[in-house]
Amino acid sequence: MKPRKYTPAEESLILRMGAARAPWEEIGRRLGRTPGNVRAKFTALGGVRPRATPNYSESDDRLILEQGAAGRSFDKIAEAVGRTRGAVITRHYSLGGKPRVQRHAGGRKKSKTKIRVCLRCDRNFPSRGIFNRICPNCSEANSRVVMEIHDSVAGTV
Repeated sequence: MKPRKYTPAEESLILRMGAARAPWEEIGRRLGRTPGNVRAKFTALGGVRPRATPNYSESDDRLILEQGAAGRSFDKIAEAVGRTRGAVITRHYSLGGKPRVQRHAGGRKKSKTKIRVCLRCDRNFPSRGIFNRICPNCSEANSRVVMEIHDSVAGTV
């Protein structure tokens, strides 16, 4: 069965309601179409949905950057500018805000070191992160072995 073509009146309705940010489900119900089909037609017709929230003002941008640099939580900044936490974080970094340092509740920097077991010698060592699984002594020994192999191969050429 061939899909039914849109009439000019239906296309006009899709463009009007889509631009007014009506839910796709509601438009689809009115026209007897699926929400996905209605949205695809809206896009094919060149329809543009306005942003749900207005653009950021200069004062919002300044507040986000200043408060972010001062270490204020993104939740508090979001409350102040009337946006979501995720929107504020995205805006902070898009404006060139510096990455935030993770801190403990007491205000100290969160330590990235953790005691792990070396995969080579089974001794405990302070690891700098999940990527650091070989202790410094074994790492140094590995480097020496690689250099010896490199030197022996380079000498035979």
